[in-house]
Amino acid sequence: MTVLAINGSPRKCGNTSIMLKWVTETLEKEGFKIKVIEEAAGPVQGCTACGACFVSKDGSCVHQDAISEVIPQMVEAEAIIFGSPVYFSDLTPWLKALIDRSGLALINAGNPLKRKPGAAVVVARRAVHVHT
Repeated sequence: MTVLAINGSPRKCGNTSIMLKWVTETLEKEGFKIKVIEEAAGPVQGCTACGACFVSKDGSCVHQDAISEVIPQMVEAEAIIFGSPVYFSDLTPWLKALIDRSGLALINAGNPLKRKPGAAVVVARRAVHVHT
């Protein structure tokens, strides 16, 4: 089984990367084939609800950026793991854009992610800064 691990953190060697590596190494020991995608592939556009994917119905998004390259890999993978640090009680904007755009584009292309196994690795670290 091929597992696609997507690191939604802008820090390539940060805590999310460390936790995803721990999960993927464990899966590799069990015989899974792993592919890791790092978020640091440049800026991305969020979903604008333009409706172009409703017309094309091919699973693509009109915004051409790093997300456009990730969507086909999500379809090819047999399982997906999303990793994200917590930013103000939410996932990173990059990962949110990926989920929104791939979800809308692929629903209109026969919904190839339906029933695909998935998991999430969420890293939270609370720092309290007192300024006087």
